[in-house]
Amino acid sequence: MYRARAAVVAEIEAELVAVVASAVQAVRDAIPVYRTLDGPQSADVEAIAYWSLRRLMTLWAGGDPALDGRDHSRFRAIGAARAADGRPLADVLRAYRVASSVFVRHVATEYLDALDPPDIADLSLGVLDAIDAISEEIIGAYIVAREQLTSNRAQAHALLLDDLLANRHNSPGRWPIAPANSTWNCPVTRIYWWWK
Repeated sequence: MYRARAAVVAEIEAELVAVVASAVQAVRDAIPVYRTLDGPQSADVEAIAYWSLRRLMTLWAGGDPALDGRDHSRFRAIGAARAADGRPLADVLRAYRVASSVFVRHVATEYLDALDPPDIADLSLGVLDAIDAISEEIIGAYIVAREQLTSNRAQAHALLLDDLLANRHNSPGRWPIAPANSTWNCPVTRIYWWWK
């Protein structure tokens, strides 16, 4: 372990609440979709920021910048979750870049005297390598999840259309049964409103 880096990491750990708050605010300022997140989604962003920054610090302090299998698995899960909630992929990836740059700038500004130039260089390169690995995992999982979601939606639409044409009322996507004399009971009318 690198002693100077470990000492800096210990100090940053003590102020991590403020560092994460700055990173999350920078993400909100830079990426409009992150300004609209509700309570649980916003808490999720903060939790991911805490975990990601702690992980970066641990790797940097130990001198081994490579993410492990658990890291890769976690970022794949994050990519799939972002696909499911419909957050744009470009925004998700940019959030990691913005938050990481806040962290690197914080270290370079506040702890420059405590570190040697190779320490700062290793941190910067480690972050770049991590962003590359993170992006690869998120992109792969996001694409697979979106394809599955699109396929499931197309399949549900096809089943609903079949049910409508056959005047059945058992599709998972059906709407409430209308009175017998209503035009809603006409499959063609329902198809028109469904596609509208």
